Amino acid sequence: MSRSRPTVFVDLSQFVAEPWATGVQRVLRGLLVAWPHTLEGRAGFHAADGTHLVDLGDAADALDMVFADRTSNEAASERLRAATTTIVPPEALHLMF
Repeated sequence: MSRSRPTVFVDLSQFVAEPWATGVQRVLRGLLVAWPHTLEGRAGFHAADGTHLVDLGDAADALDMVFADRTSNEAASERLRAATTTIVPPEALHLMF
């Protein structure tokens, strides 16, 4: 019998709202790129219509955009919005984790 891996939600809400290249974003990017295989990772951000989930790779790519070109802050935020794979309504979020 296999046990499921614990799930960790990586909240990108602050980055989507203010996509700036900071030390916190650099650490977050490093975590996304070298995600431990012992944990199930979900990345996303909260919006008015629910929590938008994105792939870890798309999240890392959006952070890379900001570090590669400081003028692409808004484009990085838009990339995450466009990369949404699932929108979980607020009343169903507790069922995901």
